[in-house]
Amino acid sequence: MSFLEKIAYLKRTSPSVDALQVLGKQAAGQFVNKDCESMTEAVSKIVSNQDLNRDQIERVAQFANQAAWKTMFVEGGDINTNFEPADFNQVLESCGTQAEEVQQTRDSDYLSDVDESWRDDGALEDLFQVEKVAYPMLNPNRQLEIEVEKLASAVELTEYALNNAQSMLEMTSNDFYREVKQAYLGEDAGILQMANALSQMTGSEKFASAVLDTCSNKLREEGVKIDREQELVKAASAVIINTEHPMLLSGYKMYKAAGVYRKAKQENYISKKKKEAKLKELKDKMRGQ
Repeated sequence: MSFLEKIAYLKRTSPSVDALQVLGKQAAGQFVNKDCESMTEAVSKIVSNQDLNRDQIERVAQFANQAAWKTMFVEGGDINTNFEPADFNQVLESCGTQAEEVQQTRDSDYLSDVDESWRDDGALEDLFQVEKVAYPMLNPNRQLEIEVEKLASAVELTEYALNNAQSMLEMTSNDFYREVKQAYLGEDAGILQMANALSQMTGSEKFASAVLDTCSNKLREEGVKIDREQELVKAASAVIINTEHPMLLSGYKMYKAAGVYRKAKQENYISKKKKEAKLKELKDKMRGQ
């Protein structure tokens, strides 16, 4: 069989991106179902029986982190979702050197090293009587490029988390306004009363005041009249807080969702700044060469 024929019939065993994504979802499923104590353990378990290289294992870890977040936070509605993402380096370490090996097939014998036993002893420079030259690395910036790629993946993950957090915050905000409107119109509760109760429920007077102020503005836009004097009278009266009231429960969920959103936004900002700094370092180094 000729060289070109061997290339034409060589089996392609490299898994597709979809296949890597499926492995990531399997790892996330084992973590969410508590079959594994950590995401790192779950990913290590899934890739241990797979013939994957470093880049493919890293992609599986990324897909697993995203799938776990989506399952727990978006689909599960758990606004307290918090877990340690899979650590690619630890996963790689658990796999040993297996990720670096390439399995040979019977159709790839042309990839084997050429038999050079016929050559004379000695370096090629000596045989041809030429001066030895220290050649530079083909890509001296490769390490920086790898760091930029990793930071870009981190930015992608934090943006995904931020979008999910924003969706959850919007959903809880709508639910909260609906309960505030019901309490105000149907239960004769005052805006200041509700703000005071929510403040005690969340421990944040600033949050309670801000969200109830927003709700009161929405009520006015819908034509609801808010009597300031009546509000002050209601606020002055003693009220026993019912922590199981739908308005307070939805307000507390919104409070937690806002905390997740702030954290996701901060992580996204930090990851972007790190990427920008590393990218600038790479560009400056390339200009100086």
